[in-house]
Amino acid sequence: LGSVFKTIVMAAALESGLYTVDSEMDCPYEWNGLDGITLYDWTLEHEIPPSGMLTLPESLMRSCNPWYYELGLQLYRKAGQDYIPSMARGFGLGALTEIGEIEEEPGKVETPRDELSSVQLGIGQSTLLVTPLQVARFMAAIANGGTLYRPQVVEQIIGPDEEVVYAFEPEAQGKLPVSAKNLQAIRDALSLVTTNRRGTAAHVFRPLNYQV
Repeated sequence: LGSVFKTIVMAAALESGLYTVDSEMDCPYEWNGLDGITLYDWTLEHEIPPSGMLTLPESLMRSCNPWYYELGLQLYRKAGQDYIPSMARGFGLGALTEIGEIEEEPGKVETPRDELSSVQLGIGQSTLLVTPLQVARFMAAIANGGTLYRPQVVEQIIGPDEEVVYAFEPEAQGKLPVSAKNLQAIRDALSLVTTNRRGTAAHVFRPLNYQV
């Protein structure tokens, strides 16, 4: 999944109680949190200045790799090796969405085997595998206030007289394991991605007359 997974890692960080929206960390080109290992931020390859000091919401806005390398490491050490994977499963990853009408795969959410694997999982790498449908579903849940719904292909069946023969009702499958306060913080951070001038997708949505 890559950097979209940072949304779930931010949720894990806030729910752990180890981090708040005011937590700050530097976002340089390089991360050296493990002996003998150097990992990099995306800004280096794109030859733009590093992001500098960022709060947790700003780290999502800038998609800061070093922030999430560090979260992958610290949550592994302080909250347990299965803490981030458990949060991911709570967002519906690693399981079928039960859409029914089309064949799907459950993906893969494994417990990191060591600290480096958890660091890589922090930015959605390592052995993580997801489907686009799973991502659309959990992002919809973030948007709607936290409810995971079963995706449906058909909204309604209309007869030859154009009357609705059958309308399919929404089917809730669960709630995201995130408090209302933390969920709003995530929503606000995602909004910064598109509306703040430093947001990684701001240039895409700037011409629109709609807030995304």
